[in-house]
Order: sequence, then structure tokens, then C-alpha cells
Amino acid sequence: MRDRLLKPAIDHRRLGQFLTGDWVKNIPALTNRLEEYSFIKIVNKVELSIVTFTIDGFDRERLLLLTGALFKSNQAFITVTQVGGMDALRCAIINYETTESMLDDIVFSIINEAKKIRAISE
Repeated sequence: MRDRLLKPAIDHRRLGQFLTGDWVKNIPALTNRLEEYSFIKIVNKVELSIVTFTIDGFDRERLLLLTGALFKSNQAFITVTQVGGMDALRCAIINYETTESMLDDIVFSIINEAKKIRAISE
């Protein structure tokens, strides 16, 4: 009985990937949105629910300020990581109900908070 109840939920969810309608069809949607900004570089090119990226001119201290600001605003939970010795940001989309509009909100928040930090530190 338990297997019959769990299977549909697991099949429906698929860790946020390959959903239809208003749902995100594939996680590269976030990658594609971030790549629209010339000062953001995607570090990982894999089709997972995780995007790792850097922001031009942002050292570890600025990246930490950005993650803190995003956390406080409750817009996104992004962590600082290292890839090949380089500091980068890691964003995971794990909610299977994530919509394209929600991704736009996340990118908007990242860009706006990054601009504020850049303005304060220059």
C-alpha cells in the first residue's frame, strides 16, 4: 500500500525537471536566464537542478555579502562554494512547483543585490 501512495508523488516531482505547462520544463531555464548577463559566468554545464556561477569582480567577501542579502530578503538560498580553486555561487532549484516567474524573481533578486553590493564597495 505504501508503495502505491509514494510512487505517484515521486514520479510527478522528478526533482524539478521535465515538468510541463507553467512548471519549469528543465532546470537549464535558470542557467539560460543567468547567461543573459555578461558579467555572470556559468561554472558548471550540467543539466542538474544546481547552477554554479560567478559574478565578475566579486571576490569571496562580496559573494558572502550577496548570499546574506538574498537570504535576508527570503528570495533565494544560495551558497558560496569553490570550483577549481575559484569562489562561486551555487543555487539549487529543488521545489518541483518552481515556475518560470519564480526563476525570473530569483535572477532579478541576484542582479539587484549584486548591483547594490557593487555600488557600496566601489
